[in-house]
Amino acid sequence: MVVPTRAGEGTIHVRNLDGLKAGDTIRIGDETRRIARVGTAARDATTLWQPMPDSRSVMTVAKGSTNVPVAGVEGFAVGEKIALGHGTTYPATYMDVERFEVATVTHVGKPGSYPYLAVDAPAGATNIAVTNVKDISVGDEIRLDVDSIGRGIETVKVKSVGTHANLLMLSDDVKAGATTLKVRPAALVFNMEAVRNGGGIAALAVGQTLKIGNPGRVQTVKITTVRGDRVTVSPAIARDYRASEHAIDPGTGLELEAPLKFTHAGNLPFSNRGTGISYSPASTFDRHTNEPIVPLGTGIALDRPLSKAHGINEVVRVDSVTTAGYQGPAPHQWFGGPSLSTAAGNMALRDAGGGTVDSLNYGLIVQPAMAEGFQATSGTSASGCRAPAAGGPGGRGATLTTNSSAGRLPDGRDTDSNCNDFLTQAATVLPNGANAGSNVINVETVKDFAPGQSIMIGADAGAETVTIASVGTAGIIKSSAAVAAGETVIPIGGPKVGSGFRHGFVAGQAVTIGEGASRQATTVLAVQGGPNGLRMTIGDPFRSAQPAGTLVAGTGITLSRALTKDHAVNSQVSSDQPTPGAPNRYSQRR
Repeated sequence: MVVPTRAGEGTIHVRNLDGLKAGDTIRIGDETRRIARVGTAARDATTLWQPMPDSRSVMTVAKGSTNVPVAGVEGFAVGEKIALGHGTTYPATYMDVERFEVATVTHVGKPGSYPYLAVDAPAGATNIAVTNVKDISVGDEIRLDVDSIGRGIETVKVKSVGTHANLLMLSDDVKAGATTLKVRPAALVFNMEAVRNGGGIAALAVGQTLKIGNPGRVQTVKITTVRGDRVTVSPAIARDYRASEHAIDPGTGLELEAPLKFTHAGNLPFSNRGTGISYSPASTFDRHTNEPIVPLGTGIALDRPLSKAHGINEVVRVDSVTTAGYQGPAPHQWFGGPSLSTAAGNMALRDAGGGTVDSLNYGLIVQPAMAEGFQATSGTSASGCRAPAAGGPGGRGATLTTNSSAGRLPDGRDTDSNCNDFLTQAATVLPNGANAGSNVINVETVKDFAPGQSIMIGADAGAETVTIASVGTAGIIKSSAAVAAGETVIPIGGPKVGSGFRHGFVAGQAVTIGEGASRQATTVLAVQGGPNGLRMTIGDPFRSAQPAGTLVAGTGITLSRALTKDHAVNSQVSSDQPTPGAPNRYSQRR
């Protein structure tokens, strides 16, 4: 359970509702009920907003409040429940259990944000150009600057909200007297969202103002014509400018209720609290920066109220569900929480006195104090000594796999080295699925798979077990554009195969391109990204033209027999299954 439940309550809030339906028998701790209605599960927590770059490291919302500023508003809805974290102590300790009070959402506003000033804002100005206005509202109070030399901190109130600035740069050097400029979007993190939402080159228009040049040498001009990434301006450029200097359309910005007292430099961030989330009844606890704020959804309605109180992380089970959740052998103990990340985290085993007996980091070094082993381990995909993360083959955009675990082999082996003591099952997915009758499967990764391994493809009633005959190369995707005979570069990145553009290809591997009579085997020389997507360079020119949508695939994993079932896109492929209550079993060796 995500939050505690008191005796007499008839609704519980949980993290997942997969497979549940009205009428199912449900166990909450040692109580049994039937499900009257299945609503919505709790969503990922956001946090109470931290007002950087304010000098305050911790923001406090006092008890009695009916509004909380948050880092995000996704998942919250009027009329649904909200869990408000409280009780954090500083410095934070490892053994704290989250504490919440529950209220009802009455209004969902905007999250806090950290935009930037797009250009210098002089003292006396009543308008400021900013990089993002999405989460700013009329009446918001904005804190400007960081009390730097010759400047000062001030708080201003927003009178009206206009448009955000469009941050561009000169693509080429420009000489004095020029009236034509070539521009490109500024490669700044805080500018990328604006570009994705129609900013950048696409937003250029006749009549817009451009501020040309870096601070201290700025000239203001008007756009008179637009031809793609080239604009003509008036008046003519008065001095020489270098490529990559600014060319900023300030937009209409934010109108302020009073003039600025100080001059504020462009490119400095400022904090805006947003309008947050309102709730009822009023809170009975103080709460502080970074405490969790959870959208609870509508939860599960029970056929009758609970007789007992149940704590946070109480185990909730529905044994009739066979298509979701853990489906392996019965464990000795069920774990209800806190919720663990599938990507990275840390754990500690403590004695009755609170002393650390053993500890680990998995996936990443999340808590250095709990790391065991030689921490100078480095290289590709390495960042110190940590146990592997069970649940995915790794890498940005990789698909999550289930029914995998990290464990010691043999059981109890402990050399005080997280990276040497733990293994996990070989696991991957079928990005394009697989058909009955095929004895080759194309997978996202072939890491840790080997000839002779027994693997399971699919899950539940659709699963089948086969043996690996040989292991080839990973990857499968479709080309995004046609290529002519004789070419050695093929665009890859769409149309999508399966759920996305994860390709799995590496330089030096074998691939096949095309199908039927036009099918060609070759070697990957490089896979490179760019503004128009991914491109694969191959070792042999195309013997014939290939249309957009041509299949590009590694040689995959060859099976000892043909598949007897069809398997859907992103079906899981894994070696040894977890063995709770029995010795760990892993095919791969150190």
